[in-house]
Amino acid sequence: MEPFTTTALATALTTLVNGAAGEAGKAAWASLTGFLRGKFGRETAPGTALTTLEEAPTDPRGADGLAVLLTELARTDDEAAAWLTPWFEQARVATVTTTGPVTNIISGQAQVHTVIQGQTFNGPIHL
Repeated sequence: MEPFTTTALATALTTLVNGAAGEAGKAAWASLTGFLRGKFGRETAPGTALTTLEEAPTDPRGADGLAVLLTELARTDDEAAAWLTPWFEQARVATVTTTGPVTNIISGQAQVHTVIQGQTFNGPIHL
């Protein structure tokens, strides 16, 4: 099983490059660009793909191209895979957006002892 899909990665990249994920997104984008340009350089396929996406962040072809390249790197380069897999998980969490307010309702004859209300939870919850 792949640690991420090309489609999910392209979606995350688009959100990150457009600055829609706040400070966490900026940090994830800076981390990715630093890793790719540091490991591969600017005049390589990864460096060029980053530049293409940065120059036209709203063009989906840039995010799709970089996502395909990163997916292939994760498949063929153990060091890249070891770095990209946890990076993607952090980027995915940073790019989770809400579509509106969350409404949690407890009603009727409910007998509830502990309630945790929220929209997105990552990781275990210990009570």
